[in-house]
Amino acid sequence: MSGSPPRGLAAGPVAGALWMGAAAILFTVMIVCIRLLSGKFTVFEISFFRAAVGIVVMAPIVMRLGVGHLRTDRLPFYVLRVALGYTGMCCYYFAIAKIDIVDATTLNATVPLWAVIFAWLLLGEKVGPRRIGLTALGFVGAMVLLRPGEGAISEWALLGLGSAAIYSLTALCIKSLSRTEPASRMVIYLNILMLIISTPLALWTWVTPAWEDAPLIAGLGITAAIGHYCFTRACAAADASVIIPFDFMRLPLAALAGYLVFFTAPDHWTALGALIIFGSVILLARTEARQTVAAAAGAPLDPIPPDDPPDKPPGGRAGDRTSKS
Repeated sequence: MSGSPPRGLAAGPVAGALWMGAAAILFTVMIVCIRLLSGKFTVFEISFFRAAVGIVVMAPIVMRLGVGHLRTDRLPFYVLRVALGYTGMCCYYFAIAKIDIVDATTLNATVPLWAVIFAWLLLGEKVGPRRIGLTALGFVGAMVLLRPGEGAISEWALLGLGSAAIYSLTALCIKSLSRTEPASRMVIYLNILMLIISTPLALWTWVTPAWEDAPLIAGLGITAAIGHYCFTRACAAADASVIIPFDFMRLPLAALAGYLVFFTAPDHWTALGALIIFGSVILLARTEARQTVAAAAGAPLDPIPPDDPPDKPPGGRAGDRTSKS
């Protein structure tokens, strides 16, 4: 028995905005912990720490709900979701460790743009001119941030952009899982399977932590686990057009954290690229939400020739277009 997703702090725009705002704050603290830990530990060991602490954080929930709460008939799909998530997470963590955290966060925010591409390539979803134009505009913003005209593009920045592409694939898994699986079960399995997958590489590059590392390791695991739970609840609570603006709170928060903790500030090219990506993603989310409403009324907004009838859009839920570590 898979069970149904919980409807606790129920659904709706306000709930979705609150959940996503909380996730943005927690994920910002998480990337600060990652950056500070990266001076001593490899990305593989940091990923292991995140999963190990996450299991401890989620243990009280397992004890309260009982082991039966973990019963599911979708374990293979969980494995696929976590394998993709681990790969994307390592790429993202490399970017956080090597480039400015605002740049890494902004490049990771292109997930909805990649989602349009993969929905077309893998799902055969119809992509009209409006969505094509907005997606292209978003990648123009990414190019502004990468600044290819100033020399070779950093491989670490490309990993940050690649992490968004991989995370967009995990969004397809999350979309499917969220139809039958509660957020708590999804986060518990995320940490259990992530621990299993991350252990071999962590042992290969192992550096024994000192006691002074404990606060950062604990902060990493706690903010990641609770942040992912909040993110999952936000995706289930409201449409993408409602919660994506609150997800983009991560950009100014990352800029503030970079200034206060690492004494760095984004330059004008980073700010311009972030604004272009933000604008394109917001307009894309609103376009897809309007298409969902129009399709329900039998009048799609993106014109498609009469001899090529449109497929029914998958819906404008946030879980269709967004994903986090």
